[in-house]
Amino acid sequence: MKRKGVSKEWLKVFSTLNEAQKRWIAGVEACELGYGGITKVSEATGLSRTTITEGV
Repeated sequence: MKRKGVSKEWLKVFSTLNEAQKRWIAGVEACELGYGGITKVSEATGLSRTTITEGV
């Protein structure tokens, strides 16, 4: 079952990563969320959709 959004715990870990790690993990999270995942991760993190797509 797909999750509905990004968790607070995930955002805490995300804030400690460097730029390349953020791109990669944001792409992974977007894939795990499924349809609309890139938009959800973008809204939660402030990363552009293009940046997240590079991590996919």
